[in-house]
Amino acid sequence: MRVSDVKGAFPILPLHPDLWPFFLFRFYKNGNLQARHLYLHVFADFGAAGTPGTFKIFFDVIISMARSEEVLTLPMSVFVDDLQLIGDERERVDSEMVQFHQFGESVCGVFFKVLKDRKAAQCQLALGFWWDSRTLTRCLVQEKVDAYLFAFGEVLTCKTLSLLEMQKTAGKMQRAVMTFPRGAACLVVSMFTLMCGLRLPWHRRRATRTVRQDVSTVIDLLKLNLGKGYYSFKDFTLGPAVATDASRSRSHTGGGWFSFCGLYDFWIYGSRAARQAIDYLEGDAIIVAVQRMAHRWFGMRIPFFIDNLVFEKSGEAGRSRVERLNVLLKELFMLQIVYNFIIEWFWIDTNSNKLADHLSRGREDEFLRDAHGGETARLDSSYNLI
Repeated sequence: MRVSDVKGAFPILPLHPDLWPFFLFRFYKNGNLQARHLYLHVFADFGAAGTPGTFKIFFDVIISMARSEEVLTLPMSVFVDDLQLIGDERERVDSEMVQFHQFGESVCGVFFKVLKDRKAAQCQLALGFWWDSRTLTRCLVQEKVDAYLFAFGEVLTCKTLSLLEMQKTAGKMQRAVMTFPRGAACLVVSMFTLMCGLRLPWHRRRATRTVRQDVSTVIDLLKLNLGKGYYSFKDFTLGPAVATDASRSRSHTGGGWFSFCGLYDFWIYGSRAARQAIDYLEGDAIIVAVQRMAHRWFGMRIPFFIDNLVFEKSGEAGRSRVERLNVLLKELFMLQIVYNFIIEWFWIDTNSNKLADHLSRGREDEFLRDAHGGETARLDSSYNLI
């Protein structure tokens, strides 16, 4: 990866005359405090909220132009004005970035901070992380780890938080979570929930118990992994898939799961659990399956088939707006850390999830009959998505 930075990115963008009245400001000319002058921005600045998105639209056009002229052929990721060019060979990556610099300056009038360029390397610093393509890991800069731990510790001592403090804390938590396994986004939800309804930076709200627990969990995990985690799980081996299901009706409320390694289980929920929503029961069935099987999955990627779209999407995102599902996602996340495996989520319609459906309704005989069907039936199975 080679890293580059656009020089004076936002001032490249001219403002439409209709916006000029919003960019007027008063200041003293030549240090003369006796007379103030009225000034006007005619180009975008770093304080306007819409400029990052506008610059993204503008720069995407430049990249498309460079690709059409075959100046750019390698993949390039763009984060506002930070560019990362990625390729197999160091010399090719360096030469292509230099060509892109020349194209941007001569054709588009876009200049780059050449002195700040970091030449292609297998372990590269970009966006505040060290990206190592040999181990597929990213690591926070040590100074940031120390600063985050101190900031999180300060939050635990505060009874109330202002909106500005919540926003700063949420941003730090989000970057820390990027070094954790998938599903860690559930740890940031409580902080964003606490912000809801607050508009001005000094508005305050009492820190809830859930927020303190989540911040404390992030501190513990950050101390454990020292700000280092995987950005790709390609080195994890593919393990046996698992399908789960839960049923909820007046006559029967139960759950079940089976693994492609041959193990399976099913049960009936008690009257108290039967009052829970179906998406919670679906998630609970996954928790039970993971608790039973996780000790076999060290260093593996485990495909999970589930026919409840709500929990599948929540699992994929690692968070949910519904607190009852967030509780389950936190437990799943901790299990993945303890046993060092990764869940890969797949949605499957109810009719195709018939084997797990049999188990959730206590139909063990039908499950065994269909599971041990003919070779053709197994090849045509709807679980063959991976």
